[in-house]
Amino acid sequence: MTQIRKVTVRRLSGENTEVSKEDLFEKSLKLAKKGKLKEAKKTLKKASVQNYMERFVSESKEKKIDEMLDSVENIIKAMKVLYENGKEFISDKLYDITLDKFKAYREEPVEAKLFIVGRRTKDAEHKYPLLRGTLDKAKYIYTRDNDEKKNNVKDVESFLRKCGAYAKSPLRVRLSLKYDGVSLTEDIDRTTGKVLSGISRGDDGEGTDLTHLLQHITYKNAINENFNYGLKTELIMTQANYEAYSKERGKTYANLRSAVVSIISASKGAKYAKYLTPVPLYAVTDTGEEVPYSIINKLFATNMNLRFKEFEESNFTRLLAQVHNFIAEVRDDRAGLGFAIDGVVVDVLNPEVREALGRTGAINQYQTAYKFPPDSVETTVEHFEVTVGRTGLLTPIIFYAPITLNGTVHNHSTLSSYERFEKMNLHLGDTIRVSYNHDVMPYVEPTVRHNGQGPAIGYPDDCPSCGGMLVREGANYFCKNKDCTVKHLNKIIYFVKALGIKDFADGTIVRLYDEGILTDVPSIFNMNYSAMLQLDGFGETKVNKIKSEIGRVMVEPLNDYDLCNALGVSGAKTCQQILQWFTLQDVMRNPYSVCTINTAGVKDAKLNKFIDGLTDAMKDLQYLTQEVFTGNLVHSKNNVEDESSKIKVLFTGFRDSELKKLSESKGYKVVDSGFKGVQYVVASNPHDTSKKKIAKALDKGIEVISRAEFEEKVRTS
Repeated sequence: MTQIRKVTVRRLSGENTEVSKEDLFEKSLKLAKKGKLKEAKKTLKKASVQNYMERFVSESKEKKIDEMLDSVENIIKAMKVLYENGKEFISDKLYDITLDKFKAYREEPVEAKLFIVGRRTKDAEHKYPLLRGTLDKAKYIYTRDNDEKKNNVKDVESFLRKCGAYAKSPLRVRLSLKYDGVSLTEDIDRTTGKVLSGISRGDDGEGTDLTHLLQHITYKNAINENFNYGLKTELIMTQANYEAYSKERGKTYANLRSAVVSIISASKGAKYAKYLTPVPLYAVTDTGEEVPYSIINKLFATNMNLRFKEFEESNFTRLLAQVHNFIAEVRDDRAGLGFAIDGVVVDVLNPEVREALGRTGAINQYQTAYKFPPDSVETTVEHFEVTVGRTGLLTPIIFYAPITLNGTVHNHSTLSSYERFEKMNLHLGDTIRVSYNHDVMPYVEPTVRHNGQGPAIGYPDDCPSCGGMLVREGANYFCKNKDCTVKHLNKIIYFVKALGIKDFADGTIVRLYDEGILTDVPSIFNMNYSAMLQLDGFGETKVNKIKSEIGRVMVEPLNDYDLCNALGVSGAKTCQQILQWFTLQDVMRNPYSVCTINTAGVKDAKLNKFIDGLTDAMKDLQYLTQEVFTGNLVHSKNNVEDESSKIKVLFTGFRDSELKKLSESKGYKVVDSGFKGVQYVVASNPHDTSKKKIAKALDKGIEVISRAEFEEKVRTS
């Protein structure tokens, strides 16, 4: 485990106590939710939050990343509250990079926007805001088992005792499954049973409109003449639908929820909406009356009835035993359900308890969710492979007897580095334990039972792709052969993804590479389309789509730092920091010229990496800048020199990286703070003068406009 660093906090009594950074991040979120923004900000600074975020962004070891995720989630949520109230102190870039990396491991940060691409409307308003929200989480059933209380880890017993303190009659409890999907609130038309709107959870009463994914749903039993219904559902995918969907798309996904997200995120998601199933969770009438669970099944169940248990019990020991037995029963049945769940929801129904505890933010205090521990299965080592990446990095992959974790079958895991592989000392036939950390990835635990009869698994002496020499650097081995075939192939794949070239899947690239139509990155722009049409599976429609995408990339504006990143010179941020001081032509003529100036924020190690990457990519850069991107390359240095001619705008109360990127491409300059030279302040609600930035802007005579007004201004400019 990573050693938790401690900071000393002095209480009013004068007593000193050791509190971890993780505790402080949790505390800051609680303070932010209570509106104690100055204290929340002070607590984050005390815990050196910026250093923690930077460590998370740069961390490469999966185990350490996994250990940091809970704290990063608390940071993201606290930062969002501070940002929307004018108390931000971390740069947008660091926040966005942290959020992007977080979403790669946990696909739905509780209060951070998730779906930003495709055919949907952002910031759609919830008609039934009380249906929107998330659940408090409990890791344990019994208090006696909870040895993490000091870290604010919760248990079901403590929750029920809290509820019991407000009950005037025996506790009435409902237990139901916690489905693992995406939460929506739906507005149901009383005359047709069709979905008028389906809005994701989102932020601050606003979410993402996903109504287009629900057009195949009709709740026939909900048709009546008296009122409309508001319905909270969990959009899931059954195991059977997952198999059909994967077959149609020709892809596999980490889990069933990832498959749901892939449809929601796709621009043509409606095509695959038939594979989605909305499970009804809660319902209210448009007069505000809650619909009983027994009736919810009758009115709204499509092909997925709710499984639940409601009971009343005056004896607390017997009540807790019933909760324990239901959870145990569900855990035993979990593997055969045919869909993914990750826990059990415990809901107290007594009206006086609900009234007393109420709702804090988006969380009902009379509900909690017991989260199952990560799935963990023993299996045996069957095979071992090493993959070669675009940089020549060798990644060890262990193959084992197939196992099922949370509804999906897995037969391999990465060991992340040679160092980890070496420590495990694996033999064919050894018994290993694989856990599904955060229901995201199968992780091989470090403990191994060396009971295999097979030989010890050795690491290759040469590159498995080209036979070239391997060089040890830190925890890993690298192939240094510049002509390595797999390195060339992976460079093409990375380039295509980095520039967002659509309709050009990995499998397509591999096929074209094997056929000799693709040989390196420059060959992307010189493909023989006639030869492509002769290949099986490459019809005229597919080839024309590829051709159209390549043509689009050749004419749309392209930042010089994005091109360098796509070629693997260095990360986009580092490239941008350097290229604001030098033109791309300057550094291509003399890569070492970047050492002649102290570029703020770029350390020597990054400069050296940039120089090495630039030297390796020189041939491709020369061709692409001289023959392909001749009129559409946007030079960072020129933009820096022309800053004075740009219209400065300040965003407040929201983050929108897409709008920022679009506006900057049209000659605007988006700033994080300060009013000097600002012509427009863009706000979610421009009339809310209680917000300091809006009030200050109006005092200074700066025009305050809405996001919609600004977006229209940008798109028509």
